[in-house]
Amino acid sequence: MRGPPAQTEPPSRPSEIGTAISEQEPEGFQHRSTRPSAQPSESSITHPSKQLSIRAMHRLSSGSEQPIGDKVGIDQRGLKSESLTSRKVRSKCMLNKKHTKISPNKERAVAYARVSSKRQVEEGVSLEAQVERLIAYADFRGLDLDPDDIFIEEGVSAATHLWSRPAGREMREIIYQERVGHLLTLKMDRLFRDVQDCLSSVDELAGIGVDIHILDQNGGTLDTSNAMGRFFLTTIASLAELERGQISERTKFAMKHLKDNAKVFTGPVFGWDRDGEDLIPNWLEQDKIDYMRHRHYVQGWSGNKIAKHLNQVGVKGKMGGSWTSSMILRTCRYTFHGNRRTFKQPKWWGEEPYHDSADF
Repeated sequence: MRGPPAQTEPPSRPSEIGTAISEQEPEGFQHRSTRPSAQPSESSITHPSKQLSIRAMHRLSSGSEQPIGDKVGIDQRGLKSESLTSRKVRSKCMLNKKHTKISPNKERAVAYARVSSKRQVEEGVSLEAQVERLIAYADFRGLDLDPDDIFIEEGVSAATHLWSRPAGREMREIIYQERVGHLLTLKMDRLFRDVQDCLSSVDELAGIGVDIHILDQNGGTLDTSNAMGRFFLTTIASLAELERGQISERTKFAMKHLKDNAKVFTGPVFGWDRDGEDLIPNWLEQDKIDYMRHRHYVQGWSGNKIAKHLNQVGVKGKMGGSWTSSMILRTCRYTFHGNRRTFKQPKWWGEEPYHDSADF
């Protein structure tokens, strides 16, 4: 099987960071076989179908030229050339021929299984479960599924095109090289990332005579061996993409609602502390944020210069790490910090010239 800290009591004063401001043949190459030519027999001269000119007979007898019709020599060279051509090279040649009918072996099958995260394994959609069902289906349909032809993809998201995944790319080579007739998978989302990916892959495989079998599609089995199966596959792919889009929209809406109401929506955020399910401003860190924004937007400092200065004076990040240019710019551009206006400010806020100097 191929397998593949939030501070609880703010000080009465902020930190003093603001004050720190056309071709030739090779020698010896011969176009024709150099094996000695036999002298033409009398029957070959007199028989109408084998009659040759006097000049051609002379060339044959002298061994200076071999007739164009010498198929044996041509075949021998062809076999020799084929034997020297590697399997890998032949496979690449095949892959460069798009939608070429290759007369597949209709009983030969390959299978594809994928899990994108450890969580899927824990929820039961494990590789072992997928493989067992694939083997059972192949036995039921009388398909030749070798264990070595079950391609395993671990930790790869469906967002990656099927042929761009390591196991998917290897499987494609085998399909073209070995003239496979069937591709088995448990669910459609194991193979395709979206409807465009589905349609292009189905068209490519159909062009070379390969049928796709989806074992678990709403409790039934779906294959592309007939027009109805292909229709349902493309329709289901479109519906699946619609569902993913709706889920994405709902997720974005929920995240926006949490942010607008200062609710916990992610991990630790510099400038904020967690209070149960709510987020409240950490005013010491908000002081640092205003310093960064003043230096960047008002005084034109680069993210790299600000990060270097903060690291020199000992200002740490939320988790105690050093600052980088990208972290500085991301913090300065994060408009969520503007939600602090809905909270009561400490008495000392506004004593530094950089407080609220750059609007969000």
